Amino acid sequence: MPLNTAKTKRKTTSRILDAMRETAIDLRYAIVIETAGGNYSAYVPNLPGCVATGKSIAEVESEIRKAISFHVEGLLEDGLPISALRCEASER
Repeated sequence: MPLNTAKTKRKTTSRILDAMRETAIDLRYAIVIETAGGNYSAYVPNLPGCVATGKSIAEVESEIRKAISFHVEGLLEDGLPISALRCEASER
């Protein structure tokens, strides 16, 4: 891909994300956190491939939030649709 096209895509993605923030569009996803030996892992059922790990629940929550942002930005840059919410969660 020519550099100018990649640069244009990044600018477009940035404008879309800014517009989403300005209009208070809130993408909220359920996350699943599991214990994995001596650490924790998390994934987002609605974003296949979006995963994170951490040494504590607080760390894995922080990392999965970053992973979600990175994942959504990548979808936008590639011109792919952002997954619609397909699952519901309950707290017990």
